[in-house]
Amino acid sequence: MLEEVQGERSSDGERVTVYRHTETGKLHILNHRGTPLHEVNLPIAYGSPDWNGGLAAPTLANIDEDPDVEIVLNTAHSGFVAYDLPGTENARILWGTGRGNYQRTGSVLHGSLRTSRKTVHPVLPAPGDVLTYTVLLKNTGPILPTARVTDTIAPEVHHRGNLYASSGTYGEASGVITWAGSVASGIPITITYSVTVGAQITAPHVLSPRATIDDGRGNIWHRQATTIVNGRAIYLPTVLR
Repeated sequence: MLEEVQGERSSDGERVTVYRHTETGKLHILNHRGTPLHEVNLPIAYGSPDWNGGLAAPTLANIDEDPDVEIVLNTAHSGFVAYDLPGTENARILWGTGRGNYQRTGSVLHGSLRTSRKTVHPVLPAPGDVLTYTVLLKNTGPILPTARVTDTIAPEVHHRGNLYASSGTYGEASGVITWAGSVASGIPITITYSVTVGAQITAPHVLSPRATIDDGRGNIWHRQATTIVNGRAIYLPTVLR
């Protein structure tokens, strides 16, 4: 490729155009048989270099708010570039980087809900107060299509009937919260519900209901959120040096 660098005038006053030879690579998209499907020219190099390309393997990820996956490239002389992959809203990314995964282990990772958690607010309620529980499901690998959650409500509280989940199917029966659905990588699922603390609790009492999280692949995690009804907050003095 020839790129115009500048225009100069010779000794006789005529304009002379100066070109430089540039080499620019392409993004090649192939099917599973290695047949080319699409080619995209990478940007021309910035600054003084006369070539540009993508030396490192690309990364597949959803980096914006749309449903499609993007290809991210670290080019040699034009920084990072990203390209949309239309029609990939239901794609499963099995090998997202040059070494398989973000841990660069060179292996196919299974999805994991290990970093999921359960929280409650407030942590020092009084009888009659409303507690709001939140279960946050976070997947660090490929999609988990058959995840499940079971959360048993403590007998000392009363469910307020406002169970909600950002996706999946959910319900409550006989004091047991249930949820089922898929958890994709990078798209957390939020499950929330509220309870009212029973008036029969008159002394300090610990509530620590446990949620059971099943990833559908034989792995189970337990997450608890603890509150102390009629508890007392103690604040240590601030020591400054």
